[in-house]
Amino acid sequence: MDNRLIYERTGRCVNYKSHDNAKFLELIDCSDVTESFFTEDKDEMLYIQRIVKNEELCITPMSEWNDLNVTTSPCLEDPVGLTRCNKHASRILLMKEDVFQEDRKLLKMAVVPPNSSCDFKACGFNKREPVKLLPPDQVGRCTNMWECVTLAVKTTRRPHLILRLARSVRDSLGFDLPIVAYDDGPNDYPDEIYQQIAEYPLLQYVVGKNEDLGIARGRNLAVMQVKTKYFFLLDDDIKFNEYTKLDKLVEILDTTDVAVASAAYKVIVFTSYLEFGHFNENKANRRLGVYHEACTIVNQTIPNHPSCVRCDITSNVFLARTKEILDIGGWDPELMILEHKDIFIRLKAAGMKVALCPDVKVDHARPSKIAVKGEDYSEKRRRAAGRFRALINNRWNIQNIFDRSARNHLVMNHDTGEITYKEEKEHESC
Repeated sequence: MDNRLIYERTGRCVNYKSHDNAKFLELIDCSDVTESFFTEDKDEMLYIQRIVKNEELCITPMSEWNDLNVTTSPCLEDPVGLTRCNKHASRILLMKEDVFQEDRKLLKMAVVPPNSSCDFKACGFNKREPVKLLPPDQVGRCTNMWECVTLAVKTTRRPHLILRLARSVRDSLGFDLPIVAYDDGPNDYPDEIYQQIAEYPLLQYVVGKNEDLGIARGRNLAVMQVKTKYFFLLDDDIKFNEYTKLDKLVEILDTTDVAVASAAYKVIVFTSYLEFGHFNENKANRRLGVYHEACTIVNQTIPNHPSCVRCDITSNVFLARTKEILDIGGWDPELMILEHKDIFIRLKAAGMKVALCPDVKVDHARPSKIAVKGEDYSEKRRRAAGRFRALINNRWNIQNIFDRSARNHLVMNHDTGEITYKEEKEHESC
């Protein structure tokens, strides 16, 4: 494949030239470029690469803080040069301009408060409005839960877990709920499986043709099948129990302006506040902090539900308004991982409110043996992690995302309700 690096507006190609001991990039006529300028390796990773005097060189970030050595964590305004290749530092991500603009469109809606210490666009999403009761004429109460709620599940060739989930719903609630389960495929299950599925008339088990569909795309396809005003998202290894009080979550969505009301595992995890900021004096460093346990520590309660609190991101066991999730585009199918953080960031950017009810519990009952799509499945996800992080960072125009315990890094003034965040150490001096 002829992978030339072309500047669209000039029609000229990038090449290199040597001058004494230095190597420079220059624009030349594309007809004079006789070889590819960037290459794709066996792991499908791209590098801007040239062979110069039998030496493999790549365009790679270099650190001004470390004697212009190659760095995997460059700072803003660090130089980029044609130097030795590094498997991680030299890797590039190609992005079309229209995709770039589409990713950044949410930032155009952000309004940064005047005199804020956080002064880049995404900081405009930091505001956390309290939950409000809906006006009486907007309250639409759900009388029969099976007419209001559908369970949406993405699975990967584990119909036995979907059947276990359906059985737990029947046992704990005393009736069935509609379930849409989307499976990657292929559809080669024995008749016995479909006979068991038929025992649950409200269970819609959809098997796709793509064997590597991804969680995000599978969830979107499941939610698009939902006919009720709410759906309850969960993973396939979840079971209902006596504490899975869905009616409480339904009541919150019926009567407040909450868009997502979450249940919890027996041990509360993945519940956090999201905060954009610099988190130190270096204004060139734009970051997103994920502060775990902040929801229960701050304890901003939901009207008429004192055991439930305002949150920004929760576990994947939540009741959501179907229309609102579809309106923001659902889960990003480009993201094979990190789709969890991404959708909650987009909910926050869209002004949609999230609640957490720690007393509404589900069982996270992982099977002893987990079937996967092949021995290299986890490795493929791991290799691509850098690309997905780059997509997330580009979307919100930040350098990185960091996770912290709110107990050690969040300070709350209980008299005023004001929250401040402790400064973070610089990463590699930038």
